[in-house]
Amino acid sequence: MLAIAKASCFLAGSFLVLALSTDAMAARLCGDQSNNGAVTAADALGVLKASVGSLTCDICVCDANHSGTITAGDALLVLKFAVGQPVGLNCASCDCYQAAAPQCGGDCEGSRICAVSPWDPTHTSCECVTPCEIAAAPACGASCEGSERPEDVCTHVEFTYGDVVEDRCECLPPGTKACQDTSSPACGGACGGGHQCVSQSGKCKCIKLAEQGPCAEAEAPACAGTCGENQLCQVSGDSCVCGESMGDDPCYNVTAPMCGAACSGGRLCATEVISGCGCFEPCGVKDAPACNGSCLDPQTTCAVTIAKIGNSSIQFCECR
Repeated sequence: MLAIAKASCFLAGSFLVLALSTDAMAARLCGDQSNNGAVTAADALGVLKASVGSLTCDICVCDANHSGTITAGDALLVLKFAVGQPVGLNCASCDCYQAAAPQCGGDCEGSRICAVSPWDPTHTSCECVTPCEIAAAPACGASCEGSERPEDVCTHVEFTYGDVVEDRCECLPPGTKACQDTSSPACGGACGGGHQCVSQSGKCKCIKLAEQGPCAEAEAPACAGTCGENQLCQVSGDSCVCGESMGDDPCYNVTAPMCGAACSGGRLCATEVISGCGCFEPCGVKDAPACNGSCLDPQTTCAVTIAKIGNSSIQFCECR
């Protein structure tokens, strides 16, 4: 999944640039409750504590017998393994989004790494990212290996919102510019969420695309309507209904600029800043500087952010 889509590319919010160790990025070891790279008797004690709720442990690390729950039986199994008895540990695969921050040792597809999400202002969730996306700005000398666009380079982007200035590293196509700074008729520049860079009267302009409505009003089989929290617009016969979201939102897998797929949690599927489709809060697809869209978190408000890439800049709406 594209970092710029997950972050609404320039929906930067509040970021933390993290220097993670190699151990923190490695896959979690079944039974290794302490996450130190080995299974020991101390881990068995940790699993036992997790089974009675006195500490937390990912089920993909402490459910050593793959029963679906963490019990004293798992602790005993880990202890037997730790002292060399001929037993095996059988944990479920630890997907990155299920892993615990700050260790974030979950599995990622391809060459991405599991790290503390640079897009989560609480810094408590894990995300599959490229090395670039957690690199130190403004140097941004890390690799974009794992980016869905093979031509991407690690690019310094400066975000300004209110009196706050934040530096980030993003995987972007070489020479990325704001829409108005690109040449017509190619017009491959960056726009805010839900907008497309097109040629009009010999100039490149960001044109707003149509927004999604409620799921019940969407057309099957695309079912690109909005639903409530933790729900996704899904096909039911010839109609669209809201059901439980079971994984990645389909929006990330469709082609821009149509973005005709669903997002969970009341978000909208729309074009992200460079290309492709991403999930946005209603605020994120409104026109700046008005920014009159709603935010899913009542403690945030819809406001303007400015992103500067080299000598080019765009402004867009985000919740913060």
